[in-house]
Amino acid sequence: KPSVPKFTAGGGRAAFQSPPSKEGRARKPGGVEENIQVAIRVRSFLPRELVHGDELAIRMKETTVQVNDPSHQEKKLFTFDNCFWSHDQPDPETPYADQADVYECIGKQLVENAFKGFNSTILAYGQTGSGKTYCLYGPEGSYNTEQEGLIPRVCKELFARIQACSEPGVTYKVNASMIEVYLENVYDLLNEKRKLAIRGSLETGFYVPGLRKFDVGDYSKIEALIQKGEGIRVIAATELNETSSRAHTLFEVELKQFTPQRTITSKISLVDLAGSERVKDSKVEGICLTQACHINKSLLNLGNCIEAIVERSKHPNKTTTVPFRDSALTKLLKESLGGNAKTILLVTISPSIVDVTQTLAAMRFADRAKQIKTHAVINHDAVLEARALAKAVHEQYEERMKRLQNEMQLELKQAEIAEKELELEAEAARLLGEQQRLAEEKDSVHAHRHLTDLERRKLEERERELERRHTAVLATQAEMLRQREELNNRVSMLMAEQEERKLRKQHEEEERVLMQEQLKSLQEEYDTLAAEKQREIAEFARRCAAAEAAAA
Repeated sequence: KPSVPKFTAGGGRAAFQSPPSKEGRARKPGGVEENIQVAIRVRSFLPRELVHGDELAIRMKETTVQVNDPSHQEKKLFTFDNCFWSHDQPDPETPYADQADVYECIGKQLVENAFKGFNSTILAYGQTGSGKTYCLYGPEGSYNTEQEGLIPRVCKELFARIQACSEPGVTYKVNASMIEVYLENVYDLLNEKRKLAIRGSLETGFYVPGLRKFDVGDYSKIEALIQKGEGIRVIAATELNETSSRAHTLFEVELKQFTPQRTITSKISLVDLAGSERVKDSKVEGICLTQACHINKSLLNLGNCIEAIVERSKHPNKTTTVPFRDSALTKLLKESLGGNAKTILLVTISPSIVDVTQTLAAMRFADRAKQIKTHAVINHDAVLEARALAKAVHEQYEERMKRLQNEMQLELKQAEIAEKELELEAEAARLLGEQQRLAEEKDSVHAHRHLTDLERRKLEERERELERRHTAVLATQAEMLRQREELNNRVSMLMAEQEERKLRKQHEEEERVLMQEQLKSLQEEYDTLAAEKQREIAEFARRCAAAEAAAA
């Protein structure tokens, strides 16, 4: 593989060298689908770390991270779903991982989940200068190069899948938005950095009213939006990071899939969390000190929420309140933490032994997070599906009624033909009797030979009339035979149609049972969410009552 700039992050995206050559990488995403997946990525040394002669404190082997802790003279091991070695020093047990490897391992599945109808989230967590922004966006000017990050790669794959779709009757719509959480306030980065508020409801949870979502039809438009939002983020230079993010950034892509049967809506959230920092090391003051305090506080609240979620999963019978309301960040991440989303936590760490304390803190944070279980469901329009089902049932009813009417008309016609046949048979018997009587009269006439010419003409005329009527009866009988044959053919066709309808009805019954099972599953999921909402309301009411009692 050709040599590319190595991943050093370094205060965002500075200090690049050429990495050692590698022989490819074929690593697949691991972990249990229902659990939050955790991936660890270590960067290369920064120039200042090389100048100070910092030692390497991190080793990796497959999915295990080894952290050398000099303060306790021990090596601590952690196991996660994926580990990425992006350090310039080669590791014989772990291949080098570049931006493309990270995307193939954890980024590509976001697009797959979106087309299946699931919400997906990537949270980039780590200390300041560990390379979170590098992983998500890539270094400055890296778009459409090998160094571009997860966000542009995910968006490219999304539109490539849409353009490649050839399924008839399926259309897509993509919306994009980007917000920043700065000093506990929320700002719309794509709408003149307008200040917004966070609201909550029982149906949708926490949301941001007034957030502008842009309709994007191709990758070029969404790339322009990403660069626009990225260019106005709050950043500042500190002792540890020349381009330190001073706020949390949430970029969200909403995919809507319209089919004749239903509408599926899924979201891809890519969250660049501001890095934690020790003030004595970053040596910030003034507004930067205020920013650092708010960042550390919000990350502490995030850790408290994760701790409470893990505690609740371990003790389901115990009432445990998850403090999502304690910060703006945790409100926005509620669905990603134990809610309706498939979440990946990407933790970036420093290789330096000087940062071992914060590295171990990040490892423990990730170790707790991987115990969280999420409950992602397909986000479809249940009302539209119910209408489509009702329409299909109505069409089946109409078709069945039409078939029954045709069968009834056919049975009536069969009865009419049988009645006419009986009438014709009686008429033929009567005509035959009259012919016999006429023959007897002729025999009588020939026997006596004393009839007048007038009587003879009358007898001959009557004989001709009887012959005409007999001919008409024979023609009618032939017509009835033709109609009977036609009727028999129609009855044969009807029996074949009935057999075909029987098979179709059996297939429809199987589909109906399957749809009932799906509706039952949706109802159970809805009941579960409703019960959870009720528990939150009850807990909130209890806290309010306790607060009022304390105030009294």
